[in-house]
Amino acid sequence: MLCWAVESVAFQEYLRTELVRQSALAGSAVPAVPVTPSTDKQLRIESLQPHMANRLILLHPSQQTLVEQFKFYPDVDHDDGPDALEMLYTLAMRRSRSNAATGIRSARRPDTPAIPWDRY
Repeated sequence: MLCWAVESVAFQEYLRTELVRQSALAGSAVPAVPVTPSTDKQLRIESLQPHMANRLILLHPSQQTLVEQFKFYPDVDHDDGPDALEMLYTLAMRRSRSNAATGIRSARRPDTPAIPWDRY
């Protein structure tokens, strides 16, 4: 199932509901789902480290901004990329477990070059 994840805090929740409403009115519904962070941002970002070290999360070399934010984390001015990746990963794992429970399987992607966490 495809979906757009939108952090559901403050203005972003209003933006999400308007996006869903306006896209439905236009006849092209956007499946935007709310994502509400439940723990400390730093802990959530750091929770990605084992998944990246185990090559379950890989970054493409073209994602330079995200690579730089991880490379210098936590001493970066902006950590929006790692924060968004954590929310995306959490949502994907939640949906994957849900699909496994219902027997839905995802297609595998071909291997692509990527940068594991330990090469930063």
